[in-house]
Amino acid sequence: MTRRRALLIGNGEFPDSGGALLPLRGPASDVLRLSTILKDDALGKFEVDDLLVNASSADIRKAVGHLLADASPTDMLLIYYSGHGKLSFRGQLCLCARDTKINALAATSLTLPQMRELIGESPCEQVTLMLDCCFSGAAAEAFATTRSALSDQLQIARAPGLHILSSSDAAEVSQEHTAESETLGAFTRCLIDGITSGEADLNDDGEITVAELSQYAQSKLRGQRPQYTGMKTAGSPIVAWSRERQRRRDEEQERSAAERRRKRLAKWYNQGDIPAGLYKNALYLMEHGPESETDKKFHRLFDDFLGLERMSPAVFVRAWKDLQEATDVGAGAPAGGPGVEPSWRRWSWPKRKDDVMKANGGTNDPKPPMPPMPPMPPTVRDVVPPSITHLQRFWRMTKTVSRRGLIVLGAFALFGMLMNVILPDEGPSDSDTLIGVVQASTGRVPIANPGFEDGSVGWSASAGVITSDRKNPARTGQWKAWLGGHASNHTDSLWQDVALPPTTGSISLNFYLFISSDESRSAAVDGLLVLVADTQGKPLESLASFSNMDVTTGFEQRTVDLSSYAGRTIRIKLISRERGSKTTTFLVDDFEIVAAGT
Repeated sequence: MTRRRALLIGNGEFPDSGGALLPLRGPASDVLRLSTILKDDALGKFEVDDLLVNASSADIRKAVGHLLADASPTDMLLIYYSGHGKLSFRGQLCLCARDTKINALAATSLTLPQMRELIGESPCEQVTLMLDCCFSGAAAEAFATTRSALSDQLQIARAPGLHILSSSDAAEVSQEHTAESETLGAFTRCLIDGITSGEADLNDDGEITVAELSQYAQSKLRGQRPQYTGMKTAGSPIVAWSRERQRRRDEEQERSAAERRRKRLAKWYNQGDIPAGLYKNALYLMEHGPESETDKKFHRLFDDFLGLERMSPAVFVRAWKDLQEATDVGAGAPAGGPGVEPSWRRWSWPKRKDDVMKANGGTNDPKPPMPPMPPMPPTVRDVVPPSITHLQRFWRMTKTVSRRGLIVLGAFALFGMLMNVILPDEGPSDSDTLIGVVQASTGRVPIANPGFEDGSVGWSASAGVITSDRKNPARTGQWKAWLGGHASNHTDSLWQDVALPPTTGSISLNFYLFISSDESRSAAVDGLLVLVADTQGKPLESLASFSNMDVTTGFEQRTVDLSSYAGRTIRIKLISRERGSKTTTFLVDDFEIVAAGT
């Protein structure tokens, strides 16, 4: 697993230098401020291994060596130094420590040749150095020199992807900057401002790279020329993410998701699939957002149900009504005391058409503005039936046909039925072949290992879901699927790909479900979702949902309709989601798919 690790070093006190190195106020503040940015889960996302403030040269070398040696090839390492930088007699950059002595500079500091050797021996393939010190531009020369011996050149060839961001060139000094009673290195302050404001995200892609930080610092700093060098790598590593860009992106995604939900609700309403009261309340909640804990429970239904590509409105209506009953809405004082009642209950829905127009965009109506209401369907049903019969489907298909056309169509159908009664069937004829009568077979559709008695054969599942544990016995045999039961925030899944026959009749999925829970039955906390997905795992339709409110005394048969997927290979998937601190268990056994011919 890729890890982002950082080591920050700040040295501002040099008591052994004999006064040759003046104290600095910035380094201690530099590492503290920068560590806050780098550890932020929304910005740097780094693990900060240690903060070395006024440490000795031996401690600095040890910490750098351990960080580089313990890293894996996929890790990203960042090593930051703030303090005095000095050039040795041979022009090598030395990073000064607490015990640095000018007359023994190489022995009492961390030199860049030493750093090069440690990096060359590290298995890590991505290392970034950030140096806020005088003459820091000389660091790149230490890695790029061609005057070294053959062994040193081979060491450089094995070096990982290395990036060096320095506060100045090889002949410049770096400065401190004091603002609002806080002293920071001018270069470090520039980096912090660029990351926190998002201005360093020059291409506005949400990512702030080392190269972008260098360009930003070069455009902002005066009197210093920051340098950036990248070696043996094509791309520039990401130092942080732009919080502002992420906020804008999240807002855009939320607006897009909300618009899709509104369109789906309007479509269901126009088709007569959801009652007017539910549609009105859902629109209000979408427009104004949740105002109480009860509102949040209803609002969560939008994420759980309306985000699927195909979703049964009947399932959504059932979940809404179950939650409505659980919160005891409208039955006297709502359970839980004041503030539990949903906010949309406190708003009066306009009755007349002109009132609706005012609510949609007028300025004279004191009520909160509502989103435009789609045209009313011919018949608005206040109660959605649990299932839609074939007769209802036929009526929806033909309700736009004229009355005369319906009479003619009915006459033909009556004539056909009379002929079947008068003339017995004598086998298929040429006319049957010409007409193209489809005779689908009736029976079970093959499904692998339906009772789990062969273990996980034919199934894919989360770890431990398919089990023969005797704590919760199976319906038949020894094996079953056990989803949930963790008493923590946890998700389990179970699925199998099944090829359905191309029948024009009905196809149903039957299975047995046993639900037990220690959670209160006053609200749906833990749930089980039965859905259809394509073979790549993309959800297509939610078929049924269950929760801790649906506790059973044993295994009960459940049936869902798969008729709309005849002739396709689909994935039947069960997902359990636990959100509470108490246990809810969903035991599943003995699957069966039955196809009825026409």
